[in-house]
Amino acid sequence: MRTRLRLLPLVLLVVLAAGGAGAAKGPDFRLPALDGKATGPADFRGRVVLLDFWATWCVPCHAQAEILDRVHAQYSPAQAQFLAIDVGEDEKTVREFLKKSPIPFPVLLDEKETVSDKLGLVGFPSLMILDGKGEVSFLNTGIVPEKRLRDLLQRAGAAAATPPAGKPAR
Repeated sequence: MRTRLRLLPLVLLVVLAAGGAGAAKGPDFRLPALDGKATGPADFRGRVVLLDFWATWCVPCHAQAEILDRVHAQYSPAQAQFLAIDVGEDEKTVREFLKKSPIPFPVLLDEKETVSDKLGLVGFPSLMILDGKGEVSFLNTGIVPEKRLRDLLQRAGAAAATPPAGKPAR
């Protein structure tokens, strides 16, 4: 069973590469957030949802976080909801990290790695984008550049509220 779960990202990518025929339903979970509330993608139905799976010790995650911070500032919450999901670390560790490197959107805790294991994630950072119907439109492990990320969010149905600094709106 665990082997099949590890293949989930590959299966999702194959479905997406096939032009979305029979698009994969996104994950349904709720995790504790640092604000004390449990939340998950279903709480934001009708909006594009970006899930960023990361860890404080992950250096590439820090680079992705800088990109996400810039991109997040270009979208209204009505268009796109970003969720940072820390994997495998306790709340104290995450809070200490965030004192030095704040994240401007909700941070959820997958302390026991239940969600990341269920999704078969094997590396960080891992980004998943869900369209307004809650279907997976993108899944990637590794850093996604800023322009590509904006394009992916637009394809999923999110319209940027503000253009990138120094560039006209498209």
